[in-house]
Amino acid sequence: VVSTQSTGYEFGELRASLICSDGIDVSVPEYDVVKYGKQYTQICRVPADVRAQVLQYEWVKVDIETGEEKVVSSDSELNINSASCKKNAAVYKCRVTYICDSDVGYSTTTTAESSELTLMVDRGYVSNPICQIFGDPHIITFDQKIYSFQGECTYLLAMDAAQGSWFVYGKFTQCGNNGTCIESVTVYTASYAVELMRGWVINQNGRKLPVKEGKTLYPDETMSLYFDGYEVFLEIREPQIQLTWDGIMNLKIEVSSRATTLGLCGNNNADPDDDFLSYYGNLLDDPTEFGHLQAVDRHGHCKKPPAKVEMEGDVDAARAECEQVLQSGLFEYTSDYLERQATRRGSAHELYRSDKLIDMCIYDVMANMGVEELTAQCYAGYNYVSIVKRLGICIPEGWQRTVGCVNKEELQDITIRQGCPWGETPLPFNRD
Repeated sequence: VVSTQSTGYEFGELRASLICSDGIDVSVPEYDVVKYGKQYTQICRVPADVRAQVLQYEWVKVDIETGEEKVVSSDSELNINSASCKKNAAVYKCRVTYICDSDVGYSTTTTAESSELTLMVDRGYVSNPICQIFGDPHIITFDQKIYSFQGECTYLLAMDAAQGSWFVYGKFTQCGNNGTCIESVTVYTASYAVELMRGWVINQNGRKLPVKEGKTLYPDETMSLYFDGYEVFLEIREPQIQLTWDGIMNLKIEVSSRATTLGLCGNNNADPDDDFLSYYGNLLDDPTEFGHLQAVDRHGHCKKPPAKVEMEGDVDAARAECEQVLQSGLFEYTSDYLERQATRRGSAHELYRSDKLIDMCIYDVMANMGVEELTAQCYAGYNYVSIVKRLGICIPEGWQRTVGCVNKEELQDITIRQGCPWGETPLPFNRD
């Protein structure tokens, strides 16, 4: 019960069947999904056996960041038409005003609210083969084999093994305590080279490309760049590949077909068991041995990393920190939803369940892989949001508040500080 106001009626003149102190349980689901471009309807419900006189229904949209509320419907139904990620992925609650009996003999007007309903938008993507590299480098190959490799060198991430029409290299440097991470990514094609650097700095043949949040840039007829405020999407049309870079240490490489590849991302033949196949056709068991073979090291300066770097610290405490983020209610609901959709979406991505990231998150927490105020467990949370975004699920801005993570603007400021100074060039993100 939010508020109580006496109507002045004598007891019995206008009688409802509910005592006000009992309250009405206004029920809506805690989470739900809107299909992209489709109409969504949700009904605000009160228990069927309650016969209080309902005076008004209101659906209220809640701004997660500010807590500001806006009435969007004065009906028991919430209707959203043509849902899109930017407009309708949000939090709502239902407010019911009704008349009930007070315990002193008057009929009273009372208001009750539901819990919050978080809506996500499902764009229905069916993913192409994706390789991902993130954290202290954890690698998920095109065929969804998961391994870690703590090398410190420049490595071949992926290349066209059949025709050599494109190459992607990644530079791994020291991060955290005894760990390494990817610092920059360079893609080569027949006509040009593009380097993705920290802080969303993009270098094309020595020219800095001025990306802008929400805008698509076409540097030439063969490529396009898009920045959504979190990640840069570099699309190369011929050959058709896409790189997604978060400006810190998270990269995705997406290819449009099952063309054979080489590098840390495996051979892209839909069989994870032979991803550690060397250039000479030898199948290796050791990820460290396989990873070291991908080094670009003409002068022999790159050392083979140890098979496993042991981290000191409280494993249970690290697990609790990771579970607080990765097993939060919103992420658990998304994981279950994507699991139900797995058949329709195909193999998509091995990490569509957030709990599969926990062991990697624990390692990164103990390796102190956080960046300034961005903790390792919150970085894992942002990584999961990025994964499900590519699988079609838009998780609304504001999930960070409930688990104690930095918000979008704070993340953008941290990211910018990791790269080369922007100088007088306008910053890439939008601010009020």
